[in-house]
Amino acid sequence: MNSSFARPVDRRFLLAIGLLALLAMVAVAMLAAPARSQAAGNSKVSVMTRNVYLGADLSPGIAAQNFNELKDAAGTILNQVDQNNFPVRAKGLAKEILQKRPALVGLQEAALWRTAPCGSPFIPPQATTVRYDYIQLLLNQLNRTGPNYRLVVSQPEFDFESPANTDHSPDHSCDINARLTMQDAILARDAVNDGRRGYEKPTYVSVDGVVSDP
Repeated sequence: MNSSFARPVDRRFLLAIGLLALLAMVAVAMLAAPARSQAAGNSKVSVMTRNVYLGADLSPGIAAQNFNELKDAAGTILNQVDQNNFPVRAKGLAKEILQKRPALVGLQEAALWRTAPCGSPFIPPQATTVRYDYIQLLLNQLNRTGPNYRLVVSQPEFDFESPANTDHSPDHSCDINARLTMQDAILARDAVNDGRRGYEKPTYVSVDGVVSDP
């Protein structure tokens, strides 16, 4: 097998395993409180995992051999993200989640795309203007009719920023700085709308490098 192909596949596999492990830990913590209550009848926790796709193929950026190629690649990637239109995709994903109503939802490649004006420092990544926040866009759709889900764990996996030549000008000039922060996340169904007797607000676990609900 070509090693350049194997590496990204292996990384996604390992991230998926890590996310499943986090889901298992949070599920155990969710069961702890109801298990102590005599009113708790059903101690099972339903779980859903989805790779939401970051919105573009990063291969051009990875393959760039110099700064001009990196700027061109960053422009291509950002244009792909715009065309991918996650705000629309979030509606379909939210519909699926609300129909199945799992207690926990694990999200891979929950991207946070941010921008900054050309000439802004980008090492280390510093852009702050949000272009697409996949987690928040999904939560907005999930909670349109009331509190249904909330973020309980967010784990950064990757953070990179580069000037981007979005109009593909031959001089490779910057049009905007583009920043990608890749995250894995876990959403939990809100106890208020859960509808089960004995369901209590869970106590969430914390592991190294993970931000979890207090």
